[in-house]
Amino acid sequence: MVSPTKGIEDLTLEEEMSRRSRRVARGGQPPPDTGESSSSAAAASSASILASSGIQYTVADTTGRTRQRAESGFQNVAVQLNHCAPVSEAGETYYAFEFTDQFTIRFGGAGSSYATPSCTCGANEGGVACKHLFWFIDQLQQARQRRAGIVPVSEDASTVGDSASYDLVHQLGLLSVADRLPHSEQYQATAAADLNTVVELRKQVPIVFRAFDVWVLYDSQTSEYALDVDECAERLEELIMEIREACSDQERLQWDVTTQAVAALMEILTGLLRRNNDQHSIAHTAWGMVPSPSSGREGNLYTHIMWHDPQAESASVFAVLNEIGHDVLFEYSDQLKELIQRAEAARVSEGHRAEMVRLRERLEAQEARATRKRRGAEREERGGSSRGRARR
Repeated sequence: MVSPTKGIEDLTLEEEMSRRSRRVARGGQPPPDTGESSSSAAAASSASILASSGIQYTVADTTGRTRQRAESGFQNVAVQLNHCAPVSEAGETYYAFEFTDQFTIRFGGAGSSYATPSCTCGANEGGVACKHLFWFIDQLQQARQRRAGIVPVSEDASTVGDSASYDLVHQLGLLSVADRLPHSEQYQATAAADLNTVVELRKQVPIVFRAFDVWVLYDSQTSEYALDVDECAERLEELIMEIREACSDQERLQWDVTTQAVAALMEILTGLLRRNNDQHSIAHTAWGMVPSPSSGREGNLYTHIMWHDPQAESASVFAVLNEIGHDVLFEYSDQLKELIQRAEAARVSEGHRAEMVRLRERLEAQEARATRKRRGAEREERGGSSRGRARR
């Protein structure tokens, strides 16, 4: 049996055009043009794109190039993350992700040089993101764990859904995002190790204070892990130095690592301020400890550390905060200023005071810069509105 479409399958383009011409010559009309080709092209431009992750995206395409790049990027791109870090320069902060294929992606906040994401592969010129940026957007959306509906992405990859790309990285956490990416061996040996080290050091802070509280209330004879005043002070100073050492490589110090370090140092200072009393007297009441004649220093954990300059500068909480803080300090500005005020009221040694004053001045300078930047943006916005009204 001959297929009913056999004649159509065998018909060449030249034969079809000839047949149409003969039909017109006999007074007939060629079949109407339904516009399927143009409507199909328009539909293709606005249709959603299914990424290999299973997420659907829509991308505006004003240049005719965007959709093709998005389709390439929303599939698996064979790259590995070599290094990532927050970068602060000229008063602005952005996130940089360096990959083993010798390209770097940068995301900055509003007003930053990288408010429009950048990729050094060079293909994202003219306001159109390259495939690497679209691929990265898909990684962010996966980390966000929102799958329902179709996700709109801007043509330059500066926004995904209802959020700016930079804000997503900031909210999710730099290393949380990085953990979703394929890593090079070099990355595994650097960034992840730094974070794990500082997290473990931070976990030790409450354990040390708890061991001291056990000694105050029950004596070291009742627990395998109890620290008296001297032992606790020594261990806390060791922790401060270990935190400083873990954050010593400033060039690749990451936001998440710094955040953990600053939080740990604040917890140490808070714990000392809460124990600014004569614990020897408490221990004497609790289990009969006989205080030494010079219990003024030895009996008070806070004064034991904060009224005397540390033997090593790296053992000063304020000194280490000044070394490793970066712009993370500004995130904790209110808490840090409160701790400084409490420490001033409780007194500190001259060595601690110098670093404490330096930290306070640094916080105030950061606040002043942020205020000037905000006011400048407000003036610019008012100026734009005025110019718009004048043209109307």
